[in-house]
Amino acid sequence: MDHVRHKHDLSKSSPGAGQFDLLLNMLDSSFSSVFAVDRDYCYLAFNQEHAERMLSLYGASIQTGHNLLEYVNVPGDRERLQADLDRALAGEQVRAEGPTGAPDLLKWYFKWRCVPLKDQQGALIGAIVSSEDISGLMEASQALTSSEELFRISFIHSTIGQALISSDGRFLRVNPALCNILGYSENELAHLTFNDVTYAEDKPLGSNFIKEALAGLKDAARFEKRYLRKDGQVIWADVSSTAFRDSAGQFQYLITSINEITGVKLAQAALQAHQAHLEELIFQRTEQLQSSEARYRSLFENMSSAILVVEPESGAILDANQEACRFYGYSHAELTGLKFIELTNLSLAEAFQIIQKVVSGELKTILMTHHLANGETRQVEVFPGHIHLEGWHTILVVIHDITERRNAELALLDKEAELRTLLDTIPGLIWSSYSGGNVDYLNLGWLTFTGMTQAQARGAGWMAALHPDDLAETQRKWDEATLNVSFFEVEQRLRSAAGEYHWFLTRAQPVFDAHGAPVKWYGINADITDHKQMEINIKLRMQELTCLYRVGRLLEDQSLQEGELCQRVLETLTPAMQFPELAAGLIDLEGRRYQTANYSGALTHELSASLNLHGRVCGFVAVY
Repeated sequence: MDHVRHKHDLSKSSPGAGQFDLLLNMLDSSFSSVFAVDRDYCYLAFNQEHAERMLSLYGASIQTGHNLLEYVNVPGDRERLQADLDRALAGEQVRAEGPTGAPDLLKWYFKWRCVPLKDQQGALIGAIVSSEDISGLMEASQALTSSEELFRISFIHSTIGQALISSDGRFLRVNPALCNILGYSENELAHLTFNDVTYAEDKPLGSNFIKEALAGLKDAARFEKRYLRKDGQVIWADVSSTAFRDSAGQFQYLITSINEITGVKLAQAALQAHQAHLEELIFQRTEQLQSSEARYRSLFENMSSAILVVEPESGAILDANQEACRFYGYSHAELTGLKFIELTNLSLAEAFQIIQKVVSGELKTILMTHHLANGETRQVEVFPGHIHLEGWHTILVVIHDITERRNAELALLDKEAELRTLLDTIPGLIWSSYSGGNVDYLNLGWLTFTGMTQAQARGAGWMAALHPDDLAETQRKWDEATLNVSFFEVEQRLRSAAGEYHWFLTRAQPVFDAHGAPVKWYGINADITDHKQMEINIKLRMQELTCLYRVGRLLEDQSLQEGELCQRVLETLTPAMQFPELAAGLIDLEGRRYQTANYSGALTHELSASLNLHGRVCGFVAVY
């Protein structure tokens, strides 16, 4: 893109036309942001890079003659820029750097210089500012700082011994793990060389490598050697050492990792002794084993499952049947040349921990991922068994490929997700629970009605929506259904999101696994609030009819005196009220009043009727 010149009329400030043209040429040819302002912070000139930067930082399309500070819409940037310009307008040259830009966006880092702008007579008429984007340098610096901190943390907290070693073999820096391995403090090792703590016969290993590193012949080496601890104990270590050089390729120091393997070396020695012992036993009993070997081989090779024979101490595969060779895709020679761990994703420590549990009888089956010769991975179920015969023991490993079964289980999970999506579209309140009563799923209808979330309602959380008076009956019927593995049904009240209780008929049916054992219960809640209200209304109506019938029978009884008849009528009417324990009654027969014991004149009547005798009103009855 061609640079565009931007020039304001400077005739009044008289810097000289040739001088200003020179300034404009300088602005246009610069790859930095450059601009000039007068004493009122108004633009005199600016280059294309500055115009683009102002647009990117502040969304401003700048023009000469306009106040620079009015374009800067980030308060922190505006105050800092004005302060630097004021210093330049006072005759000072200013150099600074820092972040610029809106706080909610990725910040840019710049370094800038403000210098006074003078006319031909030396009068200060404005300031020139040039700035350079150093965001990349800041990011690189921060990345370097992070990398150095990561190295420091890794060095100090590593469980493997770490050391920086100078060209003359001195320990420049050591970590706590190395101090623990060698039995020396950090200060003690600072006064020693690596050969001071090396077993005499193994000193040439480290010395030769450092000579080759200094000569530029070698940059890295790995070897096993022995060290002398401070207490005199000889230990074995796996040593990895790398030469660190500066940008010019000059040797600086060795970065050395020291991993103690004394236990491994002892195990290797024990393994060698054990292998020698096995060889001796095999030699002594060859004739005896020939017959049993043939029988074993026939059974072993004709098994439909993949079988490996694994040596417990080393994890080496001692034998494999034909099915194992077919499954893994190796020849018999190739497969028996591997260690069991090479077929898995296990670490060495994990593998030996599993072997120990198998030997002790703690572990009977394992789900693992195994690697085939063609790079394919398969999900397998491993059945290990420890075999011990007359001082010789091994592990027989039977492998079942369950990849298809696992894929089917995953497909089942996908189907279950689809089913749950379908259930969410059903208007009823649907749920599922384990036998213990812990609910694991509630559909959208249930959650919408109660206003609860899936997380709140799972487990026993759903009971928060259950009416307290229905808790005991619900629990009793659930215990009865799960004990007898039978159909579950109960009427219960659930609180809606609006706080109102609705009656529900809740039913659930158990689902069984392939062995006939119940694994889950699926249930549905049907809203029967209207039905329950209808039952209540019918019950109240029946009470009223029964009451009227009884009153009618009393009136037909000619043996009752007036007072006794009125008292019996009141005793029949008051129990029919909505709150019978609070009800009171009154009968007035032409001024003769008969009332219940709790009657009060201040009561408001609920039910009243006139009493007629031969077509003439002779009184009234009221129930309160």
